[in-house]
Amino acid sequence: MRPFVRLVLLSVALLALPGCSDEKTPSEPIVEEEGVLVGAGGGVASFLSGSVVVNVPAGSVAGDIRITADPITTPPADDYLLSGTAYEFGPSGTQFDPPARMTISFDAAALPEDATAETLRLTRYDGAEWAPVAENVTVDLTAGEVSGDISSFSSWGLSNEPCEPIFQTSSLKTLHLATGDCIARQTGQSRKTDFWVPTRPSSGILRVEVESSAFSPRIGLEVNNVDYAEGSGSNSATFYVGYPNDVPDILWVTSDESLGAGPYAYTYRATGQGGMPNLGCDNGVFLVPGFVGSSSLGGPDCLITIEQSPDPDAVGKQVYEEYYLIKILAGQGITIEVTRNGGEEEFSPFPTLYTPGQWTQPPGLANDYTLTWTASSTAYYWLGVSGSLRYDEATDDLVPATGGYRISVR
Repeated sequence: MRPFVRLVLLSVALLALPGCSDEKTPSEPIVEEEGVLVGAGGGVASFLSGSVVVNVPAGSVAGDIRITADPITTPPADDYLLSGTAYEFGPSGTQFDPPARMTISFDAAALPEDATAETLRLTRYDGAEWAPVAENVTVDLTAGEVSGDISSFSSWGLSNEPCEPIFQTSSLKTLHLATGDCIARQTGQSRKTDFWVPTRPSSGILRVEVESSAFSPRIGLEVNNVDYAEGSGSNSATFYVGYPNDVPDILWVTSDESLGAGPYAYTYRATGQGGMPNLGCDNGVFLVPGFVGSSSLGGPDCLITIEQSPDPDAVGKQVYEEYYLIKILAGQGITIEVTRNGGEEEFSPFPTLYTPGQWTQPPGLANDYTLTWTASSTAYYWLGVSGSLRYDEATDDLVPATGGYRISVR
């Protein structure tokens, strides 16, 4: 048995007893083998002057338990575990539903140089590794505290694991999302995450897909430290993205489930010829500022119905349209240029940016358009590029015109 000493701070008055030769001063911790009593109504167990706190909500446990926290002087070896932050909590195996909130303090002055709020996490030793399985983790660097929701007692501590991307030399790779992987907050939750820098195809719109039978993947592409593209699905996640060749990009893979882990495979390839794939009316290609590419409207592309037009004969007719998604940061201005690039004589591409509560579009009719917009909040914005109408002698009616265009985002 390990020589643990249970330390519990109690609010008691220390009285000097006659004949007592070994008085304790109020600054000394008091040893209490029984722990802190918490019942079905919930409660807070605080240890080591508040350095370790467990907040148990009402209904989390069925009956009375006595919570203990034993400092682990020689914890299982781990490259990322912070010294002096490992504790054995008891009663061992206690389950919490709803979860309890655990807080462990650390010495900010003793942190590794690469430690940040994104690299610190609450970890549990599962018999093989210190795994980041706590939920809703928060880090307060000023107060020197890491907090998280836990569902059971075991050995818990604090770890610092920098989320460094790993370079891959293949665009098709079979990998594994493990319980000890890096923790990131792309999804708004703390999730196990892999970061990869795959070999990027030299040209064209990229198709990125992750498939897994073990978890529901969520994937994204980080370009210049901004997540410009995201996708998710039950067993596979896919997105299409266009961005400059000369910018650094990182593919991240995580799970939509809190404890999702297991094998997965990703593909990272060009769609061919630099053209845009047909994704239907409800999907779009993510575009990153700096992208320049070409596409065409016609054939299997989405058809939309004209609801308003200066020409009453055009109302109710259909034109081809393709969709894009552009992430614009708050306060950032963006310029989108769409120019005609061949096609039927009557063809003219027309851009429309769907912003919150309004459509932003250039005025007039032309072959070349420039559209500018400054975002008030960070969000994904829909960009639609639609074609024009032409007169068809065979049907004596207005029909969708087809043609090509070039698009530039800066």
